Amino acid sequence: MTAELVGWEIAFAAFCRDSDLPADQLAVRRYLAELSRNGSARSSIARRIAGLRAYFRYCVKRGYMPLDPTEGVRTPKLPQRLPKVLD
Repeated sequence: MTAELVGWEIAFAAFCRDSDLPADQLAVRRYLAELSRNGSARSSIARRIAGLRAYFRYCVKRGYMPLDPTEGVRTPKLPQRLPKVLD
């Protein structure tokens, strides 16, 4: 791949390398489960999914990968916040 890996993509690539997993949907799910087990907030996990989705869409669009491994991976539900009342 000639695309430059940055930020969360590097962390995901390291996870795949250390786990001996190909970059597929199972690896993405395991990576997100690992983040959850390590205590990452749902909002942090959602941001990482968004970053991985953008990266893999770029790779598919450029022809570096045949399929997007983040397709079908759901973003964790974030808690609903009540609106603040204006005075």
